[in-house]
Amino acid sequence: MRFKVIILIIFLLGCFLRLYPFDTNYRIMCEPDSYYNYRLTDNILKNGHMGNILKNGDSWDIYSYYPTGRIVDYPPLLPWVTAVSYRILNFIFPSLQLLQLCFYFPAFIAPLAGIISFYLFQDDDKVTGILAGLLLVTNPIYTVRTSAGIFDTDMFYAIFPLLTLYFLLKAKNSKKFMYVIPASFSVVLFSLTWEGWTYIYYLFTISCFLNFVKEKRKFVILFVVITTILLILIHGVNSLIPPFGFFMPKSYYPNIYESVVELQKPYGLKFICITFASIYLIILFAFLFYKRKIKIDSLLFLTLILWVITGILLYVQAIRFIIWPAISLSLIVAIIINYIGKLFIKKKKTGKHVILLFVLFLLILQCGASLNKEKAIINKDQVAAAEWIKNNTPQNSVIISDWSYGYFLETFAQRPVLVDGGSQNTPRMYWICKAYATDNEYYSSNILQLLSLSGDSLIYSLQNKTGARHVEILDEILKMDKNNTTKILENYMSKKDAVSFLKNKCSEQPNILIFTSDRDVEVGYWYFYYSNWNFKAGKSKEILYIYLKKENAYKNHVVLDLNHKRALWNKKAPHSFIIVDRNIKKVIINKDSNFSIIFISPDKILIIDKNFENSMFVKLVILKQPPKYFKPIYRNNSTVVWQLVTNSSYFCS
Repeated sequence: MRFKVIILIIFLLGCFLRLYPFDTNYRIMCEPDSYYNYRLTDNILKNGHMGNILKNGDSWDIYSYYPTGRIVDYPPLLPWVTAVSYRILNFIFPSLQLLQLCFYFPAFIAPLAGIISFYLFQDDDKVTGILAGLLLVTNPIYTVRTSAGIFDTDMFYAIFPLLTLYFLLKAKNSKKFMYVIPASFSVVLFSLTWEGWTYIYYLFTISCFLNFVKEKRKFVILFVVITTILLILIHGVNSLIPPFGFFMPKSYYPNIYESVVELQKPYGLKFICITFASIYLIILFAFLFYKRKIKIDSLLFLTLILWVITGILLYVQAIRFIIWPAISLSLIVAIIINYIGKLFIKKKKTGKHVILLFVLFLLILQCGASLNKEKAIINKDQVAAAEWIKNNTPQNSVIISDWSYGYFLETFAQRPVLVDGGSQNTPRMYWICKAYATDNEYYSSNILQLLSLSGDSLIYSLQNKTGARHVEILDEILKMDKNNTTKILENYMSKKDAVSFLKNKCSEQPNILIFTSDRDVEVGYWYFYYSNWNFKAGKSKEILYIYLKKENAYKNHVVLDLNHKRALWNKKAPHSFIIVDRNIKKVIINKDSNFSIIFISPDKILIIDKNFENSMFVKLVILKQPPKYFKPIYRNNSTVVWQLVTNSSYFCS
């Protein structure tokens, strides 16, 4: 009974931290992928598969990667588990909405890992189990990534590896090979959760092999054999190759993943502290184990050590993988604290109280850090704009936006998009950046119309015919009138194909919408960075784009005088000073200066290269001034929906 209460405390504490601050606005998720996972779940409930439609027996998402759509090649476990859970819960609670369940689902699933951690040590040391459970569910890295509003696969990252380890230890301690089967199935289930599952597969394969070399226990070999056979049957032989360089794809075009914060490589003091602390802990852990100071199973020891090492190697590649060493380190810290606690209790009368206070202090620190949640990238204005699109635009509409809005717009606007979180690393994203960064409105509108009509087809067609020159050819023809464009295209394709492309039927012309929001200013740097990409050098030039909040302005040596319309940055006068207000004011200050200062609002300032001050990005996102080919059709506090005036372009004239 006592341990049931402890298990309940572990679970409820984990739920509380993940539900805080108890936000009831379940429509606003914290990250783009949450909306995609929701849509896949919704498709299962409506269509019986994860796509909108079936093509040759495969599920396809027709809202993504317009105009072709794309196949739904995604680990199915999370959508299917959620869909089944919804059917059951909706029968009990008829008013429950699917989006509600998706929002709160991780807050109740992730704490289960704490319970599994407790049972890992149940046969050896229940105190270690209690510590492991509490430290894991309160671990701020694990908590933040599995809180309400983050409907992603992170909630399973600890559960299935810990289940695998639990059943392997059960098989070893009970000498019953039957536990190998659920251990293997735990790995298989994990393979249906995350595309990087091979890392965990090899982690357990190596730890089992090393354990076999030491102890000659056959059950570990049986586990590896059964697991390998099952994985090959489900995924094929090639699936066992780890996805090295997944976020560094080889392409002629720039790697857009570089702009995704969670996929960037870690750096700075935080990275150094985390890495060295992890290394120190595994060295201490290994020392105590080999000196027989801590008595745990060798398989558990090997797995935890390899887990941390694998996690650190993944973390070095991308920030988001910090969750991997965090999970296993929670268990290692629990083991070390229990060992130190026993020493204190033996040597000091007050040792027990000291350790309890230390553990309590550590838990309070972790809980406090866990309450600092990720900020949602979506707000109420954007939801209102998306729903307006759904209710007031024709079905043949296509939306162009920053890729991070793609999944969200597919969900609420229920219209296809050019780019989203699954198609951002494509040539079209480079050309969208070109359309935003240019000050040539005609050129910008032609780029967006080209992408909306043909997707990447003309881009790839020209690339196949002309190689690296296709970028400059496209760049040239998109700035020209129809007659000159046809002549240039005829050098690389038949006259019939050239004319056919440029005379797209008006009946197939989509209603092209551009979705902009005030938040775009925060990521605006990347539009100019990629639009200035040097394909020969494989990098961009240095871009001047500094977005400042008011509290950071003085730290960055910005001085403003709105009354006299003057501004300085680093004691230098700008080329121009633009004040965004009800009436936009632009003052030319120093024609020889290379930068401009844009006063967006009392708490937002932008320092930008003077060559970009008249860009489409500045006009649409910051100034919200309608250019010639862009018509504002919806506007609220922070969001504008623009309609591309396509009849002024050569495509449909």
